[in-house]
Amino acid sequence: MGSYVIKYFVLVLLCILVGIKSTAQIITADDDFDEKRFMLNVKDIGEFIDRFNDAPNSSFRVEVKKMYPSLNITRKQVLTILFGKRNKSWNNADTAKFVSEICNPTKPQYLDFKAGNWYAKVLCVFRYKNRRQIIPLILKTSYNPATNSVVWIISGLVWNESFKDTLDLKPLPATSVSNRFIPASNYATNFTGLAVIFENSRELPANLSGDLVKSKAAAYFMKHLQAGSLKFIAIQSVRYYFFQVANWFFTVDDEGDSDMHSGWLISALKRINGKDKSTYTQKILAQ
Repeated sequence: MGSYVIKYFVLVLLCILVGIKSTAQIITADDDFDEKRFMLNVKDIGEFIDRFNDAPNSSFRVEVKKMYPSLNITRKQVLTILFGKRNKSWNNADTAKFVSEICNPTKPQYLDFKAGNWYAKVLCVFRYKNRRQIIPLILKTSYNPATNSVVWIISGLVWNESFKDTLDLKPLPATSVSNRFIPASNYATNFTGLAVIFENSRELPANLSGDLVKSKAAAYFMKHLQAGSLKFIAIQSVRYYFFQVANWFFTVDDEGDSDMHSGWLISALKRINGKDKSTYTQKILAQ
């Protein structure tokens, strides 16, 4: 299922939904083009997971049932249009095997928002001593007993050694109390909740993973936030890394909403074994 095949399946599904035979007619002859484009666009990672799992209450399934009650679309077809178009070198054998294994009738596989083994890499723009600096953060979901809910915590931080300067470094407290957390739904706004944490840097330790809170990188990061030499500006981009599917690793990126096949889509796919998954995870946390 290479790039050409993926485009073919997308075109076929679009033609089924729109009820006409060519993409030219889709653009010029269909009065509901914007509505159908909205339906096919994967708007956030939560919706991506719903479509990946072919949840009956996903926005896609609900809209298809409403607009085309007699149309039968399989999970394999839904998965096929979750591959992004920016990747021009999809491996036919890999993508076909991936979809086949996920849809195995005796042992189907699903993504679980709360289960772990998936990460968000957030490129944050800071101003460090009057110059722009990108600092990658790795976030993961975690159960928070204080709120009895799932939240996002920072589990990885790529810290530039040049930031050490002459700050008096002290370890972060091993435990801390915070009233501010990054809610599970914060992915929908590209993690704007990070701004609140950075503005109140004393809240930071409670929003770090156990391993990260002990690191020098986190200590330097917090010290510069408190000193005012490091100031958060914006989120530049977000990429998701999934390790939940047996023997596979894949990433998901936002491909925008310029056409029907758009939004949060699979951008890379690799077949890996259990040992490689551990290696890949550590590599991502260190990037």
